[in-house]
Amino acid sequence: MRFKVSVGFFTIFFFILLLTAGIFYGNPLTIILLLLALALHETAHFLFAELLAYQVNEFKLTPLGGCLVVDSLLAVHPVAEFIIAAAGPCSNILMALGVVYLEFLGIRGFWLENWRQWNLLLGAVNLIPALPLDGGRMLHALLKKLTTVDSAAIIVKILSLLIAGLSFGIGLGKFGSGRGGFLYLITGCFIFFQVFNYQSPKLDSFWKMSEKRKQNFAEKGYAGLKPLLVKPDTLIRNVLRRCGGNEFLLFLVNESGNKRLITEDAAWDLLISKGYGATFRDFNALSDNLPK
Repeated sequence: MRFKVSVGFFTIFFFILLLTAGIFYGNPLTIILLLLALALHETAHFLFAELLAYQVNEFKLTPLGGCLVVDSLLAVHPVAEFIIAAAGPCSNILMALGVVYLEFLGIRGFWLENWRQWNLLLGAVNLIPALPLDGGRMLHALLKKLTTVDSAAIIVKILSLLIAGLSFGIGLGKFGSGRGGFLYLITGCFIFFQVFNYQSPKLDSFWKMSEKRKQNFAEKGYAGLKPLLVKPDTLIRNVLRRCGGNEFLLFLVNESGNKRLITEDAAWDLLISKGYGATFRDFNALSDNLPK
């Protein structure tokens, strides 16, 4: 599967600086182990995205790991978002535990110790509940079970800014007293930068316009309709995900003998405003003007 790969200038500079430090201190191969741990981390994200049938659109390499840009429907499926986000740090922690197990068996070595340290570091840092780290995405997924997509994003952004400020403050304190603090400083700066550049997924009515539909419009000049009979308690997200295709969906909601007609645009609008748990019954509470 093809997807875009992007690496920013700051990331390139960071890894050059890291590699230079490794050469200066005589252990450049430890940086290779770090890159391998990063590759393992991102591979875990990618594999779980594939297993859960989500399209990976882009891979961004950052100083604290990679960032997969997955298709926007993931924004209304918190369970899948949580699993995909957790896969990365869990893989690092499992690798670190594997080294601990080998040490328990009496198998030790400098490179094994290095491998354990890098994986523990990546796992721990990525569990920080701040965007765009995996911990922030996991928290975002949990909040979406309680509130709307937009509200969850706002809460996580505010928490991310507080954590970034705390990390930067601790780093300044350590640096000023000669106790290092470089990791805290770069983590704070990285989170600040990413939060201000983070954009919530745009899940509006135009999401349904997939490439196949655009191609269909271009070739035929029209799109077909696909009528679906649904129960009022049917989750909108499930129907939109499973029944999307080249046709526009038209829902006929059957409730106690009364039938209500719902367009796909209206279904998307309700899903965005209400969130993960939106059902077709929720249209009754929001509007009495919909066609019957």
